[in-house]
Amino acid sequence: MPVPPVTLGGVYSAIVKIQNLANPQVQWRNSWDFISPAAPTPGTNIIAAILDFQQQCIHSDAQIVDISAYHWARGRQPYPQGMAIFTEPVQLVGTADAGWGFSSGEYVPLGGEVVARIDHTPNVGNKPGRTFLRGLIGKNEVSALSGGRYSMVSGSPVTNTKLQQVLTNSTLAGYIGTQTAGQQLCIVRYSRKTGTVTGNVSVSGFVLMGVSTNRQTRKNPR
Repeated sequence: MPVPPVTLGGVYSAIVKIQNLANPQVQWRNSWDFISPAAPTPGTNIIAAILDFQQQCIHSDAQIVDISAYHWARGRQPYPQGMAIFTEPVQLVGTADAGWGFSSGEYVPLGGEVVARIDHTPNVGNKPGRTFLRGLIGKNEVSALSGGRYSMVSGSPVTNTKLQQVLTNSTLAGYIGTQTAGQQLCIVRYSRKTGTVTGNVSVSGFVLMGVSTNRQTRKNPR
């Protein structure tokens, strides 16, 4: 039975769309939930900060093409989350080489299923949020046994220490653990089973959990 849309006042979602420069049909998204006292506007405050961080997490073979903001919502409605408050077209080529300290020519792309998993530490409770960064980790950063899982190799520039440096260098750090202009990244606790919000907590930090794998496509349940 379809779950009617559930909304949460004062909470918004930003969805960043990224594409491969050589083949623009290769695209992926990252979404970010945040608290804001007013609806966000293009190019300002937390929207600019999210773009700043995301640009440093893709390489120069990809670019951010747009960012859209939505009222936070779940349930049956047009994908991804109803009608956008706005969509801002941008052309931001990735700067991960400089941001994470890759040596010249060190990055060799992997398939889109290989991602860096970043956990969002909640300021209350112990269940983190998660972001999966595609297009950051390359072949030289991982190893695996036949049939086994990927693991990060020693000496990879993709480390938790580097993540903290990227956060510090980007303006997104101002929206984690503190509130800039009343805005802050957050984690919404939502139960699909009951169709209810069970909590809403701010994010106090990011932790790089290492390499993971993720599906490249998702089926939107109807």
